[in-house]
Amino acid sequence: MFLSKLILNPRNRSVHRELANCYQLYRSILSAFPQKKTHEGGARSQFKVLYRIEPRRENHIIRLLVQSKVEPDWTKMKANYILEDNDGNPLVELKQIDGIYKKLSKELKLRFRLLANPTRKSRTTLKKERLNGKLKSNGQRIPILDEGEQINWLKHKGTRHGFKLIALTSIQALPNVRAEDKGTIQGFKKIKQHSEPGKKKAHKLTFNGVLFEGVLEIVEAQEFCRALEDGIGSAKGFGFGLLSIAPFR
Repeated sequence: MFLSKLILNPRNRSVHRELANCYQLYRSILSAFPQKKTHEGGARSQFKVLYRIEPRRENHIIRLLVQSKVEPDWTKMKANYILEDNDGNPLVELKQIDGIYKKLSKELKLRFRLLANPTRKSRTTLKKERLNGKLKSNGQRIPILDEGEQINWLKHKGTRHGFKLIALTSIQALPNVRAEDKGTIQGFKKIKQHSEPGKKKAHKLTFNGVLFEGVLEIVEAQEFCRALEDGIGSAKGFGFGLLSIAPFR
């Protein structure tokens, strides 16, 4: 696994347009990877690409984190998309992180950061698809907006993915986790209209972002490593799901 840290050029118009359109940002990031498609899905799922725009808390620097199964080639991105230093070198850090993941073990405590899209399904019914007659759920994903419910959502994900949220006080019901609402994140994906060949219509994508930060403890190392590689929650192609970890001291 590889982790890339990129500083994006704040003077590049494409950067600002794509920060407001998660689908176009997704396309730009994938340009650094082999353009292959298999029966298992596109390049993002095949190469386990996860990414996140980091919170701009100092000097308004635009930091992009990208994790992937294969080494990306960032020279394939648009000209001047990545900020350069005084010598003209792109501000990119790339490191292999397999060794870090292999050292993770049960009961290890870690600080973490996760930008997620917490949702629940509503109005779920089962109906038969027209072509093959299989039962299919038509439930809609509804964003979870209450902070307590958002943290419960993350607790449930932890149960599935080999970790638990922990408290640093005697009140075990209050885990050391902060959930910050990042508001609506949108994108526009062009789709072909069957009724009018050659014409395309923009499909609006809308997600509610929540930034989780806190402390967790590994319960099952293998499942936890799988979550690190595969991501957590929905909308992984649009900047959600990357679980970042750091030593807890």
